[in-house]
Amino acid sequence: MKYIYTNYIHTLLTLPLETCGYIIQGHGDEMIPIVDGVPGHDNRALCTYNPPYKSILWHTHTNNMQSYPSTEDIIKTLKPRNDTNAVLNSLIFTKWGIWEFNAENKGIVNENIKHVLNSAYSGLYHVTEKGRGKLNSITIQFLQGYIEELKYILSGYNFNIYFTQWENLRNNNIYYLRN
Repeated sequence: MKYIYTNYIHTLLTLPLETCGYIIQGHGDEMIPIVDGVPGHDNRALCTYNPPYKSILWHTHTNNMQSYPSTEDIIKTLKPRNDTNAVLNSLIFTKWGIWEFNAENKGIVNENIKHVLNSAYSGLYHVTEKGRGKLNSITIQFLQGYIEELKYILSGYNFNIYFTQWENLRNNNIYYLRN
């Protein structure tokens, strides 16, 4: 089973800007996150990937950002790409834990889907103190609802999404990839 050591990710979460990159095969089943992006795109705290896209992308949502995927993050995995390195899997490291998601069926994302995604995102944004609140049993219930809503909205894309809290990692620093 493929895995990532997450030791240095916690340091990246304390930075003021997102960090991003891709994941490469290491020794055996170990996967290695490589930093390969430009932070601070368009005067926002975003990180922009250096082209071409790789099959597994990752980025951080720093401790001062929302702790779940944005609509933009989700859409990136849905879009078809003209190159052989389409985004197959995406990981986001946040103060709450790790998000992993993918879409097996790529396709055009119409405005209606974007609107519904934004509505789901907006609801979660408000009940989680702009995504910056503490992770507790109530927040986890809302996150589970958000995950189920995304799966339903994006069922035509065969969309999968998983959330793993930091405390649930093996030895507190080993994350096993789901896909």
